[in-house]
Amino acid sequence: MPANRIQPEEIKRCVGIVVSRLKMKLEGPVSPDDTIRVLLVEGRTDEVFIAEETADDIKCFPMGGILKARNAFKEDDAQNAVNCKEAIMQTVYGLNVLPAIIDCKGADKWKVYGIVDRDYEDFETYTCSKGLYVTDTHDIETLLISTDPSIWSRLENCEIKPGDISQALFIAYQFAVLREAIRQMGNVTIRSIKSGSYDVDFSAFVDNGKIILRKLLDYVNEKNKEITPEAVLSPKDLEKLIQNILKEKQYKKLLNSEGDFKISLENFEVDKIDNFWIVVDGHDILALIKYINENAAVKYHDYTAYSLNRDFEMDLIKSYDHAQFKRTALYANMLKDKVVREF
Repeated sequence: MPANRIQPEEIKRCVGIVVSRLKMKLEGPVSPDDTIRVLLVEGRTDEVFIAEETADDIKCFPMGGILKARNAFKEDDAQNAVNCKEAIMQTVYGLNVLPAIIDCKGADKWKVYGIVDRDYEDFETYTCSKGLYVTDTHDIETLLISTDPSIWSRLENCEIKPGDISQALFIAYQFAVLREAIRQMGNVTIRSIKSGSYDVDFSAFVDNGKIILRKLLDYVNEKNKEITPEAVLSPKDLEKLIQNILKEKQYKKLLNSEGDFKISLENFEVDKIDNFWIVVDGHDILALIKYINENAAVKYHDYTAYSLNRDFEMDLIKSYDHAQFKRTALYANMLKDKVVREF
């Protein structure tokens, strides 16, 4: 995250809200001499996963639960708003790096740590903050999948085949690259193609395992009529955006003149893709497994019409071989501060 986004007053406001809510959540009487060690995570699934690893004295809280009244903390909201991830970064940075400007009575005996997904963020500034840990991969889901490839075989009543996994990873890679291209090259709202937030209809733009760029943009444009009507592009602007993407050097080498990926499933190898597990989104992979595998679609269908059935994520966590976690940089960094147990 660029240094120019660090605004002391914004951090002070955020930390004040988080600390006040944490005080209500910390149970039982605390001696003035006691040090409270708090670990902040983004969501409930992160909390469940890391609970298997944390030291006994660590009190873990999902930021989404802390900020239940989240109107002022929603992504893509007002200029001064922050999401759960940014709230964690600001809280850890504020209490550990900028304590002089943070006057939070009662939190002076706290040691606050935080885990955030890497996503596409630039952490150059915040990583200097002691106690902030960033996932090795894009998110917790990709960390599970990449460090424990056989995890799929331990999911009950799914029968997810190696071919299903390969296809899901291939499409997820295309999806991540094209979504980032649209975000970079066009003034377009892309919330409708974020599997962690919306129920994405892959059949609208996937053909024989390939994402068709024009169909993807048509899908985004159609969805934006409901989400942000002011961001809907005209046919002329859509074509201009496509051509801008195809002319950009980093995408020109990946896409042909029609906007289709040059690489095919047959010659696609995860290990040969630079930063594959940082680029792809774990929510996309799970959503695509549901799209490809009928058993998974039935088992993890969400009748509430939410984007992604959280039971899928929870089952992944339950099936994970936690011994693999010690291979990660996330574990090594947390172990230095004794936030996790030593295997």
